[in-house]
Amino acid sequence: MTIKRPSSSEESRSPPPAPSSMSPPLLPLSLFSLVIEFLMFSYTPKLGPVRREFSGNYLKDVALVSKSWYQAVDELAARYRRDTMQLTLKFGSRVEVMGIRRQVELRGRSVRDLRIRMGRSDGMRFVTGVWWWMENREIPWDIIFSRMPGLKRLDLRFMPLESPHLPILLETAARFCLQLEYLVLPRKQDANVMVNSTIIGKVMKVLRDAMARWHFKGKCGGLKQLTVPTREEEDRVQTSTRFIEDIVEFCPNVKYLNGYSFALDEMNDITCEEKWMISLETWEKFNETCTSLREFHWVVVPFADPFFRVFGDHVKPNLKKLTLTSNLSWDRDEYFTRDGSTGFSTEKPGYGLLANDVIAIFKGCPGLTELEVAIDEEKNMNDLAPLLDADIFGDKFWEAVAQSCPLLQSVYVHDCSAYGGSRIVRPIETFTDRGLLALAEHSRLASIELSAVCCSGDGVFQFLQRFFRMKHYVGGNRTLDLSLAGPIYHDTALPHPFYLELMTLLKHLAKTSEEELGASSCSFKASLNIFNPHSASVDKDWSVSYVRDELNPILEKVASAHPSLDLHIILCRDNDESFRLIEHLELDWSPGSQEGEIFFENEYLGDSDNNDGGSDEEDEFFDDEDGPLNPHEIFFRRHAMFMDDEYEIVPADEIDEDDAV
Repeated sequence: MTIKRPSSSEESRSPPPAPSSMSPPLLPLSLFSLVIEFLMFSYTPKLGPVRREFSGNYLKDVALVSKSWYQAVDELAARYRRDTMQLTLKFGSRVEVMGIRRQVELRGRSVRDLRIRMGRSDGMRFVTGVWWWMENREIPWDIIFSRMPGLKRLDLRFMPLESPHLPILLETAARFCLQLEYLVLPRKQDANVMVNSTIIGKVMKVLRDAMARWHFKGKCGGLKQLTVPTREEEDRVQTSTRFIEDIVEFCPNVKYLNGYSFALDEMNDITCEEKWMISLETWEKFNETCTSLREFHWVVVPFADPFFRVFGDHVKPNLKKLTLTSNLSWDRDEYFTRDGSTGFSTEKPGYGLLANDVIAIFKGCPGLTELEVAIDEEKNMNDLAPLLDADIFGDKFWEAVAQSCPLLQSVYVHDCSAYGGSRIVRPIETFTDRGLLALAEHSRLASIELSAVCCSGDGVFQFLQRFFRMKHYVGGNRTLDLSLAGPIYHDTALPHPFYLELMTLLKHLAKTSEEELGASSCSFKASLNIFNPHSASVDKDWSVSYVRDELNPILEKVASAHPSLDLHIILCRDNDESFRLIEHLELDWSPGSQEGEIFFENEYLGDSDNNDGGSDEEDEFFDDEDGPLNPHEIFFRRHAMFMDDEYEIVPADEIDEDDAV
């Protein structure tokens, strides 16, 4: 007889449930907000530098996952509504003013982000009804701002630049809102019309006094963001010097000095109305003091070796984004004659076309994570408008970048002349396989986008080999977008070398298995887009033999050697046997076998003179015409998506066309 040993009380108990994994709603709300910001491009809880938006279309999907997720998102929406107020006066009537005063009395003390808009304007003056009616309206700005002592951000981008209300707003905000850190001023809309020098001079004087008060009397040590897209346009040397000296004195901790972001040409990053025509001495004072910058765009200062060296001599440990370019609208005659020098700007050593020490910049930004280079090769070929020598962005430049910026995550090089439909291929001749391989060795670089460069199919394959075999890479998936121009010198009687280099790359892939390449065992996945910089059509008879004898056979071998490779060729063709143009090749290593067609036809390529057909993207707000709403959407819309104040709410990037009388 077997006697069973009695089980202890602990043994008789059922095993405890496994601990549930931590999901985002279980995190503190502030940390949950950062997780959502990381996952969703359109959402940010920060007050600057960009204008905050609460994107309902995206966050609605997050909120409907579960009750706990809904509660977390609903709380974020409630905080956004609490912190943000937009005041819109259509006509400045007594009813409107009294309604705004009621809202300010109720919510003013909790508002941290204020946006103000009066009527409709052309950027400089009111155009709603009788313009002088709006100009002469007496708005109790002192009462409004006195109820907002905790205001952190003031956005005046939709105020008319030449309105007398603008300096009053600045003066009143400086008097009552001593915690203000972010200020955005309006810009003129027509670049061909000069602003009234007297009026803009008054605005700048009031701004200077306001900056001084926020620095000496404020609670935050001065502004952290100052966005001034339009300043005085007469005697730019003197006014620019005074402006930068004021920044140095009253905003020593400024992080974002980004008036250029509103003054840049929307289709051409090398044209900007904002220019700092300052001396090297003033530039050195600025760099010595303002070391807290988070981003900087070189379009506002001279593209010159002395300025590069000063920038590099003063380390800016928090600088994350840098854009390098030379301003097309820079008045070199005005700048170079300020000290009585004679001759053309092209004769100034180290400036513009003669600048060649741009790598000196990178000593001053070791924490850089994003680097952008904007050039215009078509303008550079014009002797009347020398901007820079694009060849300075060659192999040596990128080797210096890879060595000096260990935290770099993305590189973006674009040629703005392509936006104008230029058919002439002007690659950066000094950017070869050597520079590409230097970027491949970077341990954090995840995204690379390059305009036309003189790399080869051999170089791209070597790039892939180093890509996949890198053991010390710490990022996520890696992407390369490359406009492959091929070698500098080639037989012009043959088709563009893109087609030859494309075949070279495919042959290497066909000879190398996925295991040998390292794609099957690496911890990340890679995708490549190899673009054709040449937009001209090829000879039909040549394309028939190219497809039949070379392209189709090699594609079969590549598919066999790389079962997890998703390969597509985007082209313009008349039939299955020939093509007019191969636009680009897509290579994407991902789990699973290749699916779908290899060839995709782009009907917009081939015959058009340019490929700059823009998209008219709408603001992503809920639209009642989207169809019937389910109960979840109705409830969520009512409670979280909009600021349901009693005054009109205007989308951030829209100006209503219905405001006119």
